[in-house]
Amino acid sequence: MLRSNVRRWWRTEFDYGWLPAFLDRRSLSRPIRTAIGIWCAIFGICAVLVQFSDSGPRAPTTRLVVVVLTLSALYAAVRWPTMPWPAERNSLWFVWWAEIGLAVAVLFGTDERLAALPGCGLFVVIGMYVTLLHSPRVIVAHLVWALTVCSAVGVHVALGPNPDVPVLAGQLLVLMGLIVLVPLGLHVGVTFLKEDARDSYRDPPTDLLNRRGVEDEAQRLLGIPSTDGLATVVMVIDLDRFKRLNDANGHAGGDLALRAVAQRLADVVPAHGLVGRLGGDEFAVVLLCRPTDIDATTERIHNAVYRSEDRLPITASSGAWILARSALDSPGEYSTFEGVLAPADLAMYEAKKAGGNRLVRCWER
Repeated sequence: MLRSNVRRWWRTEFDYGWLPAFLDRRSLSRPIRTAIGIWCAIFGICAVLVQFSDSGPRAPTTRLVVVVLTLSALYAAVRWPTMPWPAERNSLWFVWWAEIGLAVAVLFGTDERLAALPGCGLFVVIGMYVTLLHSPRVIVAHLVWALTVCSAVGVHVALGPNPDVPVLAGQLLVLMGLIVLVPLGLHVGVTFLKEDARDSYRDPPTDLLNRRGVEDEAQRLLGIPSTDGLATVVMVIDLDRFKRLNDANGHAGGDLALRAVAQRLADVVPAHGLVGRLGGDEFAVVLLCRPTDIDATTERIHNAVYRSEDRLPITASSGAWILARSALDSPGEYSTFEGVLAPADLAMYEAKKAGGNRLVRCWER
């Protein structure tokens, strides 16, 4: 059982963008980036102070390396709070820079052997960052590197004059325990948090986004800069006479129809769009579309609901609201998801009043 769980953990596909998106939704991205910047500044300041210490590096090459690390740490301290969250590749470069920089600092940054041991504690901070943002493979690589550097520091201290081996061994055990257990414990907590957060954005019967999930994901989608010539399409799809179907066939029959409709909509909505269940028998679709493709795309989505061969055939009344991306760039009625959903909802009611089983499109003027 343990082996299978470890294997499953090792093969887990880690979504790098999940945490930055989650932090953005909670307005926590800037504080977290500022905290990372502060840690980079602390590292840089400590490296500066070591330069003025009697036990600091003496060799010109070593001093040059420490200066480069110092400047790069201070650059990172400025960059993190002032720029957007980095892409995954840039984040990995930051991790490798931190790993190598800390190793160089503790191994060559001071002639005082015992001073290097506390510096290894900063591997805990790097481990927390890796645990939150990167895959199990990166976590394991970090742990192997950190434990190797700590072992090298321990050997370096033990070979020095008058080493207190029992105390040194105890210090190393505590330090290595923190380096390993803090990130792994944090990883377990983040995994459960991630699962709970995803569940809170999902509709259990259909496995689509629920209303909350649609709203949050739509805000992200609508926030993409309008430099690509695409239009924004918001659709509300309401199943016709669903209550009658539900009453005649029970909740099991109703859930079966909802799942079928959800799967069909998910199959036809482009990968860059999103589809969710707003509640009851009402679904929403948000996507970016070329103006020349709007008619065909919305028609295809609307027609996906009905299948003549179904045991319980069902139709839909659909409303589509199309607006230029530039309409989203300034504050106003279209700056929120509810603002762009309302016109699509009105268009859907027009389709329903006209007898249902039809699509009504409206354009922002």
